[in-house]
Amino acid sequence: QSCPNLKYISLASLYRDSNISSVSVIEMAQSCSNLVYLNLNKQPSINDESICAIARSCVNLQHLGLSFNEIITDEAICTIATGCSDMQNYFLEGCEQITNKSIKKIADLNKNIQNISLISCYKIMDDA
Repeated sequence: QSCPNLKYISLASLYRDSNISSVSVIEMAQSCSNLVYLNLNKQPSINDESICAIARSCVNLQHLGLSFNEIITDEAICTIATGCSDMQNYFLEGCEQITNKSIKKIADLNKNIQNISLISCYKIMDDA
């Protein structure tokens, strides 16, 4: 089922046992191509593949929440920065695999950036 007019989705988990599969996120991205706001905070099974699918399908995305996801890497964040040039807000707290590479890509490509939240992103150094 396609939802081309849907612009805001929050699937942030409030419970440890609540998991959205990466396959579900890929299907959602393909069905909801006009998303501008996507909150996947505390969804530990979301991986780079699903985030890259979002970047390919949801080019109007402006807000992305991936906080407390320990498996997302620079590949996903750099793909979002490249594919979604209007990004304004990244919430990446506790994304322990993110490095300076992602921050530099965001700074280079997302000219409308307003907020990048990086609390507990231990691989990001001061020179980012």
